[in-house]
Amino acid sequence: MNELEKELIEKMRSQSTNSYQIFADFCRCSVYAVNSQVDMLNSSDWNEKYIQVINSYDKSINIANKFSEMFALFCMCIEQEPYSDILGRVYMNLEVSSGKIGQFFTPQHIANLTAKLNFDNKRVTKEIEDKSFITLSESCSGGASLILGFAKAMQENGYTPYKHLLVVANDLDEMCVNMTYLQLVLNDIPAIVTRGNALNNDIRSIYYTPSYFTNNYFKFEQHRRC
Repeated sequence: MNELEKELIEKMRSQSTNSYQIFADFCRCSVYAVNSQVDMLNSSDWNEKYIQVINSYDKSINIANKFSEMFALFCMCIEQEPYSDILGRVYMNLEVSSGKIGQFFTPQHIANLTAKLNFDNKRVTKEIEDKSFITLSESCSGGASLILGFAKAMQENGYTPYKHLLVVANDLDEMCVNMTYLQLVLNDIPAIVTRGNALNNDIRSIYYTPSYFTNNYFKFEQHRRC
């Protein structure tokens, strides 16, 4: 854990005795803020959701400004260590998992090792030659450590995740969906992220990362409709 992560953790801890709620609301508001720019047709709805969360805090705290500072630190963490589950580490170091539903996130070094051991370079090469990108599906994404591990393995093998990877990720838990979405957004990975039950295909919400639209959009759209 680097100094930026330590600063982010301390900033979250200093806002409230309920670090879990601060973390969850930070992720929630960050997703709303990003989507207000990505999903322009529904921008006002996203802004309204953002304001509802902000208004649940005492005005003296100025939580909107605090969340902005946290997001800046989060961005710097990603720049310093791309393709890493920063939010999963922050969550675990806040030591709030045992008090909730027992959520634990796969350490990134384990996710990286898993990705390396399972990375099929010949198959990836063939997929990219056939349709210019490869699709990675994850039905229970957690904090996205395994997805990020795969993206890192792609990069180490000479591919560019932004150009050659489409992620289709899902989780049932709202916080996990938000963590996954934010980390794919900031790592510039084209992705469709859904919240729902993968067993019965009950989808409650769907998010698209900006790079889904800015790179090979029509190919991705064709894939989605198939």
